[in-house]
Amino acid sequence: MAHRDLLEASEFLDARLCIPKGCSNSETEVAARRGLLAAAIVYYAKSFTTNQGQEIADPKLIPEFQDDAGSTFHQRLMNLRNKIVAHSDATTVPAQIVNHNLSDMLIIATPISHPLDELDEARFADHVKNCIEALRSLLHNLSEELQSLPVALGSKVNLVIMEAGESES
Repeated sequence: MAHRDLLEASEFLDARLCIPKGCSNSETEVAARRGLLAAAIVYYAKSFTTNQGQEIADPKLIPEFQDDAGSTFHQRLMNLRNKIVAHSDATTVPAQIVNHNLSDMLIIATPISHPLDELDEARFADHVKNCIEALRSLLHNLSEELQSLPVALGSKVNLVIMEAGESES
């Protein structure tokens, strides 16, 4: 499932490239680009969250996450998903309620720029592609191991990937 979700994220990022820049309605262009970016972030994050109690993809298995820069970028994407895309977090996108004396109306002021506009899209696309390649390699190796087991063919299996010395709880 993680592999499929990462492929979806990649397709959303690729679709952004098909939206012509400078179209007649710039608000529509911005909304379409932001929507596809939000979808890519959600599908990316699905790969690293739990599904019915089972971890899907463990960042420890992906070489890109072994350095601080890759791990920090992954955490930034997860925070964007958790605090902006899927949920609203006032600590991330501060809003202020202002009483407008002239009309007795409350006005909610938000920042002019959108946090998604600050994301390096090219890096995100490369990051997703690296994750896909790492998972493909891992799945290929696991598939070869399973094929070597006579009882595995035609059977449903539950793969649990743990670090050496870790016990299944």
